[in-house]
Amino acid sequence: MSGRLREFNISNTHRITDDNLTTLLSTSQNVLESLGLSRLDSISNYAVIPQYLQCPTFHTLRIEYPYNEEDVTDEVVINILGQVGHSLKTLSLDGCLELTDSFVINGIGGFLSGNNNVNTLLENLSLGELDQLTSDSLTYVLSQISFPCLKSFSIRRCVQLEDAVVQELLLNSAKNSLMNINLNSAKKLTDQAFTLIECPNLEYMDLAFVRCVDNKIIELLGKQNPKLKLLDVFGDNRITDTVQLREGLTMVGLQSDSI
Repeated sequence: MSGRLREFNISNTHRITDDNLTTLLSTSQNVLESLGLSRLDSISNYAVIPQYLQCPTFHTLRIEYPYNEEDVTDEVVINILGQVGHSLKTLSLDGCLELTDSFVINGIGGFLSGNNNVNTLLENLSLGELDQLTSDSLTYVLSQISFPCLKSFSIRRCVQLEDAVVQELLLNSAKNSLMNINLNSAKKLTDQAFTLIECPNLEYMDLAFVRCVDNKIIELLGKQNPKLKLLDVFGDNRITDTVQLREGLTMVGLQSDSI
């Protein structure tokens, strides 16, 4: 396997240790293109990762739900993005609770800016459960960098984020490429966040536990997004059984037995 491993993904185990990970990365550093680490109880030294990511075509980074949240800090992620940010297609940092606005501005903003602030590579960005993020950092990055190939965007359970983030996302060139938007439990959003959601390729939205979602918003989304097929609306108790769904659009999780 030495020198041949191009993708490595592992999750939900205590059997892999820091020494195991270092050995694996060191023997594959020039060819490894994808790394996924999720819910690993015995991994703590994430800081060593950047030195082993030497492949110029590295495209996927997933670091999710570290056992000790303080092991994945802004500094650690910024250093990793400094090494591979220029070539990333997928970035997922779900459940890295220690992360703050600093990594967004100095990591994403600093190393995923593409050429002339146009990033034509990034397709998937997932920042689920990063409860320290505020609207200021994401709004700034989305206003400065164009993401014309972004297909999937998740701020699931980022409870501090407000309308400005969604509005800036929809002013970005990403509007034309987005297929999947996850706003689950973004509780500070208001109906103003949804007026600009008019995406020609959008197929799925997770709106579960978004307090403002009602019949009017559902009908507007159906009208403005012709390819939208599925809406997740668990916990959205302002939607009633009188909502008018356009043909081809399905909702799951509606709290009503009559639809």
